[in-house]
Amino acid sequence: MILDEGTKEQVKQILSKMTEDVNIVYVNNENAPLSSQIKELLTELTELNEHLKLKEYKKDDKEAKVLGLEDAPAVVLMNKNIKGRIVYYGIPSGYEFANLLDVLVRASNNDPGLTPKSKEFLDSLTEPIKLNVFVTPQCPHCPTSASIAFRYAMYSDKVTGQVIEAQEFPEWSNRFKVMGVPKTVVNDKGSYVGGYPEEMAVDQIKQALTGKNLGE
Repeated sequence: MILDEGTKEQVKQILSKMTEDVNIVYVNNENAPLSSQIKELLTELTELNEHLKLKEYKKDDKEAKVLGLEDAPAVVLMNKNIKGRIVYYGIPSGYEFANLLDVLVRASNNDPGLTPKSKEFLDSLTEPIKLNVFVTPQCPHCPTSASIAFRYAMYSDKVTGQVIEAQEFPEWSNRFKVMGVPKTVVNDKGSYVGGYPEEMAVDQIKQALTGKNLGE
């Protein structure tokens, strides 16, 4: 058991606000050390609300390859209210578990909760963008950046919002020189470090789109 009974009751209360189904697609990598724990966590979670639907594939399955994921284990969230692409690589534990619950409820209720400034930016996009947010479960500031990536992807079909547990994917972290978290990498080029509030994060993302590496 991953979630104790007290935590399950708290999670039930949070998920009770859900009104529409959300599909959780888990792509398993049996060679990864936390794969079984991720599966157990997601299984326990989906048992707490009828609107959560869990599907599992192995990374080499045809259904998994169609998703075009960059690595595994990965958790993909899908429903009609998610216009873009939401992916969590690794185990959504610690501070990131609350973030997962939040995005599930938001997706269920079609409520990205974005500011007018964010909506204006997203509506102006003419090309797709990818936001890779590197996090760790112990980081209290990481959910702010992770939430923005997920909510942007919920709102716009031009956004891929990916959250990567940096410790589980060291090669990925090394590739993007992740020395501190949260680190947001935009289109695999520009980046910024820090859990900026949404109003400030918009400006950081705009600058990172030009290829700038900020705050490093």
